[in-house]
Amino acid sequence: MLAPALPKDAVWTTVARSVFWSRDVVLDTWRAQVLAGHPAYLPDSVSRMSTWHFVRFLGRSLFEKHWPLLRQSLAATHPGRSRLDVAWSWATSGGFNQPPEAALTEFPGRCREIFDVIVQQQGLSIYEAARRCGMPYRRAHAHVNWLTGKNLLRSRIDTRGARLQRRLYTMA
Repeated sequence: MLAPALPKDAVWTTVARSVFWSRDVVLDTWRAQVLAGHPAYLPDSVSRMSTWHFVRFLGRSLFEKHWPLLRQSLAATHPGRSRLDVAWSWATSGGFNQPPEAALTEFPGRCREIFDVIVQQQGLSIYEAARRCGMPYRRAHAHVNWLTGKNLLRSRIDTRGARLQRRLYTMA
């Protein structure tokens, strides 16, 4: 159950009191315990904190990097897990359909740009994605192959028109 609605700019002590009623929790201690997957801190924080406060106090970059592994510490039916999955998808890809996977946080070079363009516009060709990113075709092709190898993208051959084109889609 989420804590009573708190303003988005609520200070840590107020948010911590609404989650951990009987004790004071220092922010740095909370962050370290959540990142460690502590069985008292992580489940209570996920179920009782708003998504906004959880991401805000953990830090967006830490949330993006660690959520795929942290969620494995929680039961599949844990309250709050799915809303943080959606927040993670939005934070990392700008869409709501990406499953939390650690591979999405480890993009090499400008590969992330190619992935983001394809998430926003399903069915682009490699050439179209490269043009939107201002990247040479050859480099975009290498990124697409890496993403396909990580099972983050799939492609279909489009036989319409004079030339065959490889159309790109996300796996989700």
